[in-house]
Amino acid sequence: MNEILVKVITSCQGLTPNSTYQVLIGKRTPSTLYFAKKHQLEAYFGLFPQLKKSDWGQVLAQQASRQDYSNTKLSFLAALLDYRQGMVFPQSRQKRYEAYLLLVQAASQLAYGQKRYVTVTQDWEVQQFVKAYFSQLRIQGREAFTASFYQEWARLLEDWPQDQADFLLSQFSGHDLPALAAEDWLDLLQGQAFSLARQFVLGRLDQALESAEGCPYLIYFKKGLDRRFPAWKPSADLTLKGLDQGASLAEVQARRGLKASTLADHLIEVAIFDCDRFLPELGRALGKGPESFYAEKAPEDFATFQDQYGDQAFWLYRVWQIANLEAEGGNFARA
Repeated sequence: MNEILVKVITSCQGLTPNSTYQVLIGKRTPSTLYFAKKHQLEAYFGLFPQLKKSDWGQVLAQQASRQDYSNTKLSFLAALLDYRQGMVFPQSRQKRYEAYLLLVQAASQLAYGQKRYVTVTQDWEVQQFVKAYFSQLRIQGREAFTASFYQEWARLLEDWPQDQADFLLSQFSGHDLPALAAEDWLDLLQGQAFSLARQFVLGRLDQALESAEGCPYLIYFKKGLDRRFPAWKPSADLTLKGLDQGASLAEVQARRGLKASTLADHLIEVAIFDCDRFLPELGRALGKGPESFYAEKAPEDFATFQDQYGDQAFWLYRVWQIANLEAEGGNFARA
């Protein structure tokens, strides 16, 4: 049986079939995003967009009476699956991955003084982002930068399994990276599997930089990616930009002609990836310190929340729940 499917089924056992189905097809609603985060199914979000509900039901029914696959030795691809960034908006995810590839290519070319080369991506936005990154660093000595840059890679990959570290490095186009050529890996991973492995390993890189230490160049790049190609959908980003410019929720809703429910959906989607952004607002509404929402459990349900704190909006309650998940390690727990 396909090892990826085995892994998905094992992770979904005991959960509501309809909710797991919505996760697998990538239904981008606040409730589905929250369900995926709560049950650590982020990697599987949108993994099977063409899956039929009847087929998913049959698969679950068939596996209920079969053997336990929990001890199955995972293949290289299946072992990387948990690092797939399924909930990141697809267009942003692709641009982020291409930006990492171009970053290392540009750094390698810089080390050799090459100013003209064919870039690994033709995406203009990605090219401009990487160009701006190097401009902002105002690099004075390319030898010093190159040495520090490669030292950061060594530090970052120190705890990775050797095969995953080698595969990641094999994706980068450069002169002197100590890795297998990408073509060598094609002998092991053919066609779609190779493409998926590339996505998953770049996802692991992106996640690793969330908590990396001693990698200032890479962390600076990662923070820029988060701002330029955010994980949430573009419409939610427009709402967020309006708030960042000082507009109130009511003003953003009026300017954009949004329903109150749509505005709330945008806020919840952003909070799934960055709940810290809304904790001050939650604190002001409930008369609590922002950091308290990590330690203090949210009320059991929304009705209880309103009984305790008055007629507050549902999105505030959801932000509190998300903060609880963050405190429990729900964010990237599989990594």
